[in-house]
Amino acid sequence: MPLVIDAVGAPLILGIVADASAPGCFFDRSLEDILPKFEDIERQLFKTGSVVDDPGRRETEIYCTASGRWIAATPKLITGPKLLRSREQYSGWSFYVQHAEVGLGLRITQPEWAFVTAYHVLPWAIENLYRVRGSDIEFFRPVRLPAIMLRTLFAAASGVTIGPTVRFRDVHEMCIAGINNYFANARGHKP
Repeated sequence: MPLVIDAVGAPLILGIVADASAPGCFFDRSLEDILPKFEDIERQLFKTGSVVDDPGRRETEIYCTASGRWIAATPKLITGPKLLRSREQYSGWSFYVQHAEVGLGLRITQPEWAFVTAYHVLPWAIENLYRVRGSDIEFFRPVRLPAIMLRTLFAAASGVTIGPTVRFRDVHEMCIAGINNYFANARGHKP
């Protein structure tokens, strides 16, 4: 029976796992049964708009797919297809997908879906978000996922290492397949 104790000696977690769900499942359902199909929710995830449409933005950053980091935006860097985040002083981040050269400007209404939406709209390779190495799946640290997807990954992994990347180790193959299928369907491809 696992017991985790905090610094003051009070138990934080006390419990036993009996009849646990199969790895790769969350509450005995696969990821594809839990998450709504992207095509069913995509219109709820964004609306027309760009960073310049929201006055008062004091800080704007661009997600750099090569390094997996947010970098300060400059007018020169904002060209082409980009995922941006911007905020006013003392506020949270707002996310945008834009490609001014083709007239694309979307404000993402659900921040946890920013990277899924960007992958849907922008010409990114899946490696710009995550890499599968055997039974491990590794995300760049800034990549945000829908909470239910992240919870499923935690449940399906034997361990997690957090550094410049977040590596989920020994992830059940059903969970990896579910994530790959979800992103493929978000792009409009059948796996």
